[in-house]
Amino acid sequence: MILGFWVDYDEDGVEQAAAEFGIGAAAIASAEHAVETSSTNSVVLLIIGLCLLGWCSVWFVKALQLAYALAWGVERPRMRKPFHAMAVFNGLFLAAAVGALALTWLREVLGLGALIGVVLTLALETGIALIVMKLLPNRAERWQDLLPGALVLALGIQCVHVAVVFYFAPKLERSSELYGVLGVAAVLLVWLYIVARLATAAAFLNATIWERRYASSE
Repeated sequence: MILGFWVDYDEDGVEQAAAEFGIGAAAIASAEHAVETSSTNSVVLLIIGLCLLGWCSVWFVKALQLAYALAWGVERPRMRKPFHAMAVFNGLFLAAAVGALALTWLREVLGLGALIGVVLTLALETGIALIVMKLLPNRAERWQDLLPGALVLALGIQCVHVAVVFYFAPKLERSSELYGVLGVAAVLLVWLYIVARLATAAAFLNATIWERRYASSE
């Protein structure tokens, strides 16, 4: 609802929203359609949605902390400030979304080629991935030690974006027509599973490279 302007931009439904802005925009488009067809007050739905967003964010951060603690062989820290973790997680997610939109706008205004746009997007996503990995449990002392995993994660997200355009977007459109919000939720869960596997693989890659480098230096 807050980002419902994406739906106003898109006149062709969930599939076009996913192709233009990614799978998150498709979820927004589907949610907005559900709100419009619901008899429940939109303010109530907004409050419930924000509460669920906060709850899911905290547990997602806890899952990331556990995965990275296992990868690096360190103790998982206790989350003493859940609201802080929730704000950082959603702030970085929002920064990534706004940055991607800004790069798309800049590419269109300056007439940059598609290859330059991909390179800039990779740089943005790699930088955000580095920040996230630095905040999660690790034993790396230099940010360069986290760069391989960040690059893998950024490249993987780009591949996922291609899959969104050619596979998930049509799936979302058909699912929303056949099964409504539940169909969209099923496709989103598959997408989230793939992204989560990429994030976990990046953590173990960084930890493995760091351990081999540390062992060879002894």
